[in-house]
Amino acid sequence: QVQRVQAPSSATAPAAMASDEGGGGGDDGGVEAAGYEAAMTAEFREMVPPDADFEVCCTENAGRYMTSTKALDPGYEYLIEAPLVAWPLTSQLMEALSGDEDLPSWPRTTPWCERCLCYLPESSPSASSTAGAGSAADAPRRVRRRVSQKRSRALHEGGGLMAAMEAAGDEDLLAAAYCADCEERGRRKLLPFLPPRLLWRWRRWQARRSPESCVGLEAFGRCLAQIAATAAEARSSLGLPPAEAVQVAWRPFERLIGPPDGSGVLLHGTGAEAVAAELSASEPFRGAVLAAVGCPEVASQLLSAASVDFLAGRLALNAVGIQVPRSGPGGEALRAAALYVLLSTMNHACSPNAKVAFDSCSTVTLSTSRVVEAGEALTLGYVTGDLLLVERRAKLQHWFFHCDCLQCETEERVAGALSSIGASAGLA
Repeated sequence: QVQRVQAPSSATAPAAMASDEGGGGGDDGGVEAAGYEAAMTAEFREMVPPDADFEVCCTENAGRYMTSTKALDPGYEYLIEAPLVAWPLTSQLMEALSGDEDLPSWPRTTPWCERCLCYLPESSPSASSTAGAGSAADAPRRVRRRVSQKRSRALHEGGGLMAAMEAAGDEDLLAAAYCADCEERGRRKLLPFLPPRLLWRWRRWQARRSPESCVGLEAFGRCLAQIAATAAEARSSLGLPPAEAVQVAWRPFERLIGPPDGSGVLLHGTGAEAVAAELSASEPFRGAVLAAVGCPEVASQLLSAASVDFLAGRLALNAVGIQVPRSGPGGEALRAAALYVLLSTMNHACSPNAKVAFDSCSTVTLSTSRVVEAGEALTLGYVTGDLLLVERRAKLQHWFFHCDCLQCETEERVAGALSSIGASAGLA
């Protein structure tokens, strides 16, 4: 039994839910905190299938964490989750292009789907046009590198977003590579925001500033495009005004844990102001965001440095490094990063009882690595357990916590005992 959980649509999330930044202080702070934890637990309960083998809880001491609801055998796959957002890492792409400023600003084709990052084999126009005849089970992820304007308007009902795309007057905006699975599931809605030429412009912008950064301009652009596209759906399907629609669209990102109060995340080689300025100057991205939210003021707030700063903490603490087989340059594994709402609730242990795997795209499979008892927390290793205790704890400071898992406590006690024996021997 495998639970397949798609990243939830925020268009149905409660718009009035408090953000992860918490409420105000006052004499009722403890009551408010308890109410917030209960609300978060209930919200995650709505996201998890009723017959799932795990649940997500929220407490003041442990934060959000995932536990098993029954005993699980080793190798048991208990969750398959599609990412909220995924993006390729700039460093590998620039290595493939040699970083030469004289090279074209973007390749004519990419070997990966720009949504799920799966490998896209080269196919002829005739093969692409007939690929839809079979089912997804009959063949690997099918390729449609081009879509007609008529088809695109059908995907974007009303044509509002499409108009921003057509206004740029560039046929290349219609040439993004998407697998047929993503197109059929409506994930192509991000195309007006993220045409290939713009994505490669962003990648080169990032390469000039901090090519090794996992959280770069493209990551922010993809997240904000997702928010804007979801806001458009909320306006259309729920009849919400722009500000409320954007509030609803933020919700999946607010579920991700952020830095502690008073802490922040520094962006290597750049900053929130520079990222916000570049996003606001990027067309057709800015025009598509404006068309999606339907209000210039709300669009400006969405693309502000404050939005980038808020996302920076969530991205830095929750982004997962992944490798997608065959999707990278020259047939290599594509190095990428992604955000997963449910996976992000799993706490760390230096001897974890779960592991992640990626097959042909950015969708992650979580399985047990040993026997897990009912009610036991399901954990992952944020860092390798082979490092020394002091090295592990130093690396884990990235996530703002001091690890006191069973392995760390055991090693600490052993080290203390050996130190005491050494001190006694020295005195003798």
